[in-house]
Amino acid sequence: MDIELGPRDATKPEASGEAQQGQVSPGGRRWQIMIEDLDSYFKKGLFILVNIFIVLAAFGLYFSVNDIIDRWVEYQYVPLVQTIYYVAVIALGLYLMKIYILKNQ
Repeated sequence: MDIELGPRDATKPEASGEAQQGQVSPGGRRWQIMIEDLDSYFKKGLFILVNIFIVLAAFGLYFSVNDIIDRWVEYQYVPLVQTIYYVAVIALGLYLMKIYILKNQ
């Protein structure tokens, strides 16, 4: 007496002879799709979480560099150095957007 406690093996033939060996039964395919969906959702969630951490770290770095500029640069040169820093940040952002847009085309 065989007792099955989970989804049927997709390659196992049915007892009634409906499915031949090597064919995927409808129940097995459904579990396969559910597992693929779960894997896809996990990867997307992990991607989003890592991107949130990257954005938070980027904001922290951005404000830390401003503090470093305020402390290490003479007060009369602070606006000039901050302007150069802001232009560099904008240029880097535009470059990354260009790479992203070209990659998706």
